[in-house]
Amino acid sequence: MNEQALGKSKDGYQKRGEWWSYRISVRDSITNQMKQVRFSGFRTKEEAKADRIRRENESREGKYVSKSNETVKDLFDSWFQHRQDLREAKLATLNSNGQMLKYYIIPKLGNMPIQELTTEILEEFLRDLVKGGGFNNRRLSHGTLRQVKNVINMGLNYAVKRKKLSFNPLVNVRKIKGRKKLIIAYSTQEIKRLLERLSIHRLYAFFVIACHTGARKGEICALRWSDLDFENKTLSIHKTRGKTNGKDYEEDSTKNERGMRVIYLNSEPLEVLKAHKERQNLERMLFSTAWKDTGYIFTREDGSPVDTVYPYSVFKQTIKDLNLRNEPLHVLRHTHTTELLRSGVSPHIVAQRIGDKVETILKTYASVVGADDQKSADIFAESVRRG
Repeated sequence: MNEQALGKSKDGYQKRGEWWSYRISVRDSITNQMKQVRFSGFRTKEEAKADRIRRENESREGKYVSKSNETVKDLFDSWFQHRQDLREAKLATLNSNGQMLKYYIIPKLGNMPIQELTTEILEEFLRDLVKGGGFNNRRLSHGTLRQVKNVINMGLNYAVKRKKLSFNPLVNVRKIKGRKKLIIAYSTQEIKRLLERLSIHRLYAFFVIACHTGARKGEICALRWSDLDFENKTLSIHKTRGKTNGKDYEEDSTKNERGMRVIYLNSEPLEVLKAHKERQNLERMLFSTAWKDTGYIFTREDGSPVDTVYPYSVFKQTIKDLNLRNEPLHVLRHTHTTELLRSGVSPHIVAQRIGDKVETILKTYASVVGADDQKSADIFAESVRRG
């Protein structure tokens, strides 16, 4: 029988199942003593050889990482605190990072020593998440899986920089895709029904702006009256509000730099906003000295900024009452974008209006853009025939 099949060592290399490993003698940077260490998780013998050469070079240069019992939880707690202290990301991103750790990474890998993490272990962990790591044991969505991998990658790179690991084992993990989570745009008839039902709600203007601009929920919650120019019919979007760990926050920027934009409003949403302002002035009179003059467009009855979760709750209850297809609030942004593209508006203009990349527009709405391109081809062909 083949020695490789039995898992026996050959030239210091060994194959068990589909994974290769090797043993080498390295010099401990602390004790200065030579010792045998095994490394595994390589898909091919060539990968194992390349890694062995790198580690042997590290050992000769005194860069070999000494044995440690630090766990994945210890490492990521340190990394996350460091990230928070330096404000390396926006609060919304930090909140997302924390959720990935709390719900996915720490429960499964937290007690494992970081130096025992291998490409094989990480690949199996990610595959298990895809199979049933989501809500109610559903397949994890592609977006969430990408966030989990991103957090693991940042944490392990942090460990490498601090010489707790000699390399990041995630780099050799094969590409794994999660469940594709599709948002299907509502029809214009469904949007009309939705807005008609919400027309008597005190936050009616919120949903009109969401439908007519494609702005994100956090961007709309952060709007102040000073951002609205009734005379020039423009709306300046340059901040975002949200909630993390039960606390509200506001940042002087949007999701990305493209989100900082000034967009045009036509007469319909402007009239709704005027009516909304009149209603807010009545509330100001009713609350008198108890009114909180925050300057926000969308507030509670006492003038304090609206809870960023509240519009979502209103939306979900309304679509349930109307028996509309269950979609997230983000579907209003999706619908706005889809209808503009279907009407022949350039993806570059659409991207500027909703504060996103042109590449994202082309990728996310490929079917709509493709249909528009086909229409363009037909129009040109007809023009030639008539000529």
